[in-house]
Amino acid sequence: MDGAGRGLPKVYRMQMFGYVWAIGVVAFTYIGITRLLPGARAGDTGELVFAVAWFGILSTFWFKLLTSPFKVTIEQDGRVVFRSALRRREVHASRIRSIASTRTDQALSVLYEGGRVTIPMQLDDPHDFLYTLRELNPRIEVMAF
Repeated sequence: MDGAGRGLPKVYRMQMFGYVWAIGVVAFTYIGITRLLPGARAGDTGELVFAVAWFGILSTFWFKLLTSPFKVTIEQDGRVVFRSALRRREVHASRIRSIASTRTDQALSVLYEGGRVTIPMQLDDPHDFLYTLRELNPRIEVMAF
């Protein structure tokens, strides 16, 4: 870890697009509750099927929204803190094995000893994030970025 700790801690936050996406998920949930549920509750089979599909898809978006980190902090002691709405994960940089972009290039997948965390590319300055982590742990394998 030579040179590690310079300019730390560093905080990377979600950019504006991430918040717009979150507002969209809330808006589509509101539309589903106010427009689809009344018809589904009235017994209309077509609206019931559509409402189930609608909320099934929305549940996936809600899961991503609540579990995806909106803030990543690299602490001076080498800890990397991933903060989402539902949880906080701390991993030391020395435990991170690889970082790769996902198939859709919309996120970074961080593989560490004991797990994986997927970070939306909407974080500010993902290149600096990678550079800082590689400075702390040169053994991190960066793939397809």
